[in-house]
Amino acid sequence: MPPRVESRDAVGRPVAADAVRTALTGTAPGDQVTVTVTDAAKAALVVCVDSTGVGNTVQTCRYRDDDQRVRSVTFHKVEVRVKAYALRTGQLVTDRKLQISGASCPYFISYYGSPPSQRSVTPSDANVRDAFEPVVKR
Repeated sequence: MPPRVESRDAVGRPVAADAVRTALTGTAPGDQVTVTVTDAAKAALVVCVDSTGVGNTVQTCRYRDDDQRVRSVTFHKVEVRVKAYALRTGQLVTDRKLQISGASCPYFISYYGSPPSQRSVTPSDANVRDAFEPVVKR
């Protein structure tokens, strides 16, 4: 298992978690999320998501830093833990880890402090939907 990645933004939030949150809710990091159910009779699940670290290795890419040294950065899938509960009974329906694919090896990367050796992929909205489909389409 790869070591836990601590890719954080300038405020200290995990970057991968922000990407998943934005894809799921359409909100910016730091915004409060409120989900409104317009037809409660159609709601079936409550899904709780928590970041767990890094997933499988996707690709390792080489970058040149400010000192012109070549550095390797390994990109990993985003891994999240998902618990889904039946809305009417409160029964735990699923408790599993999901790995979310995404884009890796951008043309350049930015970082604060030391160059990173690991990064999470950048999932698209479609990547997030694909990963969660087995949970919500039961």
